Amino acid sequence: MPLGSQEDGDDCSVNRRKYLKLAGVSVAASEGLAGCIGGLVGGGGSSNNGGGDNSGSNSGGGNDIAWKKDLGTDFQFWTITNAVLGRDSFFPATYFVTEGSTVGFHLKNTDSEKHDFSIDAFDVGADHKAGTVSHIEFKADKVGIHEIYCDIHPPWMRGQLVVLPKDGGPIPAADSRDLYIVGSMLDQPGSRKAFFPGMNVVTEGEDVTIHFKNTSDMKHDFSIDAFDIGADHKAKTTSTMNFTADKVGIHKIYCDLHPPWMQAQLLVLPKDGDWSRIEGQDSRDLYINPTGIGKRDSFFPATWAVKQGENVTAHIWNTDPDGAKHDFSIDAFNVEGDHKQGVKDTVPFTADKGGIIRMYCDIHPPEMNGQLLVIPKEKGKMPVRGYSG
Repeated sequence: MPLGSQEDGDDCSVNRRKYLKLAGVSVAASEGLAGCIGGLVGGGGSSNNGGGDNSGSNSGGGNDIAWKKDLGTDFQFWTITNAVLGRDSFFPATYFVTEGSTVGFHLKNTDSEKHDFSIDAFDVGADHKAGTVSHIEFKADKVGIHEIYCDIHPPWMRGQLVVLPKDGGPIPAADSRDLYIVGSMLDQPGSRKAFFPGMNVVTEGEDVTIHFKNTSDMKHDFSIDAFDIGADHKAKTTSTMNFTADKVGIHKIYCDLHPPWMQAQLLVLPKDGDWSRIEGQDSRDLYINPTGIGKRDSFFPATWAVKQGENVTAHIWNTDPDGAKHDFSIDAFNVEGDHKQGVKDTVPFTADKGGIIRMYCDIHPPEMNGQLLVIPKEKGKMPVRGYSG
């Protein structure tokens, strides 16, 4: 049971709903409560119980030391809670891990209000006060697409943790799935028009409802050719689109009113786990902004998917509001280079290695990073590259 302890004499923040849900698990509850009490009396620090137990801690003040802490986990994610494109958000919103991995989340609430971070599948749930840094650890031992949500701000404040089978095998499907996507403009130099989240994942055969909110002052189009979706959406309106995800693949979401930068992806995973059913393209273009999101140096979008063997061109446009230089690196493909503010660069590479691969800026480590999911050519193991804890 993850509980949050706060330093500097703050009250212990606990998600009461999940505490009651797990009250019968006496060992986990008592260990979590002990950690909470320790934080209140000046102990502090996060506990990692191992064996799939979950733990969380909050460090007062949102300090950078706590934000950059090494949890020693297989996967570490640096996540902020704030508003992105006029929506209460987790950023990044989508994360890929492999089954059985130990996962660590660093959560920095840069907003002026409290947020909750919950993943029911792993009994994760705790409130996080404004201005604090929290650490949550758990073992991702359940394959599937798991919803991340804030129960203080439903239904729009949500994300996805996608746990992929490490040795192949089926990927559970839901009867239906709701995706919440906004379209607006990044409030940065260049005013890039954008969708958020940039990565949205479903399983083959699911009935999908996309809730689309245009939070900008102009009209946008929302199109997914594979499912015959294409319609204009007026400023400040919300609409729904329904379809059955019966075509596996990496599908482009785009606005034909504002090409080419206003695009995102819909990834339909094969329910049998056979990666070879996802077709590749000769080439693929990714449009990435190094910039500031919610008081964090970030890539936007931070998560992309390509197929192994594709020739990829990353279009890098540094729109940082403070004029900072950023680096864009992918070790697996020998990609590394600095990018000045206001300049549009192209970075070509061949995605010849499958797996979950880390993108990062070595000028602003470790929190400025993202993920490139390279879908393997063949059914079987999902490799992990670039994650050493």
